[in-house]
Amino acid sequence: SAAPTRMADGGRSTPRVGWWDDLRFNAIQIVPQLLRGIFTRRPRLSSLLDRVHPDPQGVRLVTELRDRYGSDYLWLALAGKPSLLVLDPDGIRGILDASPDVFGPPDIKVRGMSHFQPGAVTISAGEAWRRRRDFNDEVLEPTERPHPKADLFLDVVDGEVDRLLAAVGSRPLTWPDLHGAFRRITASVVFGPEADAE
Repeated sequence: SAAPTRMADGGRSTPRVGWWDDLRFNAIQIVPQLLRGIFTRRPRLSSLLDRVHPDPQGVRLVTELRDRYGSDYLWLALAGKPSLLVLDPDGIRGILDASPDVFGPPDIKVRGMSHFQPGAVTISAGEAWRRRRDFNDEVLEPTERPHPKADLFLDVVDGEVDRLLAAVGSRPLTWPDLHGAFRRITASVVFGPEADAE
């Protein structure tokens, strides 16, 4: 049964899912991510999980929990830590709008990313976050539709796809084929057409 708790935002009563639902949620949503590797993928386990494809079960479980508890907000224990699952679009928007000042990045994300990208905007807060976010917005121009360099990006993609298909011929595409093409596209878009992604 759901033990009601109180949300800090608005004092709404929010159900706490039972231990069996906690276990199911962790088994379907959290364990596969841990097995894949949070920051460094484990290829064999990732391949196995891709064949099992747990995502549809996750969607069914979340839909079931929403219906059973009658709420778009559910308290769960994720890896033993109390966590609020937010399924309401307005609630999600509110969280995003209040990030990172109110809802900062989780500790595991900060610890993991600090090793290889300590200045990332995604693990920043306060004035550092504002400076880095403003820089990203200026460089990436995310609000422009279409992007001012869309034609250049499409030329890079078209050229790389032509190169990929010519190299593959009639044999099936493989992950290394696609991964190499993606790396070359990324390098050309970020660093210019002369970049070497190999």
